[in-house]
Amino acid sequence: MREANNITAQQTRLSVAVLAILLLALLAINPSSSFATDVTATTITVYWTAPGDDGNVGTADLYEIRYSTSPISEANWSSAAVSANPPSPSIAGSAEQHTVVGLSPGVTYYVAVKARDESGNWSQLSNVVSATTDISLDADDDNATLPTDFDLAQNYPN
Repeated sequence: MREANNITAQQTRLSVAVLAILLLALLAINPSSSFATDVTATTITVYWTAPGDDGNVGTADLYEIRYSTSPISEANWSSAAVSANPPSPSIAGSAEQHTVVGLSPGVTYYVAVKARDESGNWSQLSNVVSATTDISLDADDDNATLPTDFDLAQNYPN
């Protein structure tokens, strides 16, 4: 009986160890949740820490960066717009950044990243960052946008 309990305890420890390794492997290719943003009237730049390919070492194969005016989740990831020209992944732990371009001023956008390893395995969705693009009225800004919808009213009598 004591031998049977000992085997069960060993199997339990082994099962917990295997689950921990699998969890670490999944997290290892997930872009770090240390997101920050820089915002202009038409761009949002996001920053994160590069994930590894195998554990916390190596280099992911590629990034896919998507954005939307609605919060991004795993369920709607494929309907979010793909941001062009993502960076090539750097070695695990490196600082990464990407600028989403062509955005409309004064609009809230949500941005998220996924990483893929050389075997074609995709990470889970990174945390989703949200930012509102600036409203630019700077005359020197080539992308300046002025309001196009006005309501004019006159107080009567004047």
